[in-house]
Amino acid sequence: MLRQCVRSIAALDLSPAEREIVVVDDGSRAGYAPTFRLLGQAGCTVLRHERNRGKGAAIKTALQYAADAWPTAPGFITVDGDGQHLP
Repeated sequence: MLRQCVRSIAALDLSPAEREIVVVDDGSRAGYAPTFRLLGQAGCTVLRHERNRGKGAAIKTALQYAADAWPTAPGFITVDGDGQHLP
């Protein structure tokens, strides 16, 4: 689900600056490491929590990273990787 979500976002008609993708691995089991490694190799920024801290903490981590990386951006969009939201 997560990889498909990222592919859908990457396919949107956006400029490269508007299409920066940050993914938070919120303490996933080791079996998911290949997925996050592939996303990193595909150009996503992958942030990791050592243990699951919950969706709110994952969003805060991503937004803090984004605010630091792109301080002049007018805003950021969050999408849950479970397919609940369409990009």
